[in-house]
Amino acid sequence: MTEARIAHGITRRLLDPDQYTRVSIPLERPCDLDDYAAAKNLIEPGAQAARVRHSDPIRRFFRAPP
Repeated sequence: MTEARIAHGITRRLLDPDQYTRVSIPLERPCDLDDYAAAKNLIEPGAQAARVRHSDPIRRFFRAPP
């Protein structure tokens, strides 16, 4: 958890607010991030949480600069 907070803090300082949004989802049980089988099950719940915050996350974060 501490590593995630440090990474979040550094990223917030490096990027503009419109370039970074942290999306966290509650886990049913802890999973090791190097456990591919468990980690891949986080993709869709994370994507759903991102869509709740931003209706079109692809357009929001992967667009050409103005």
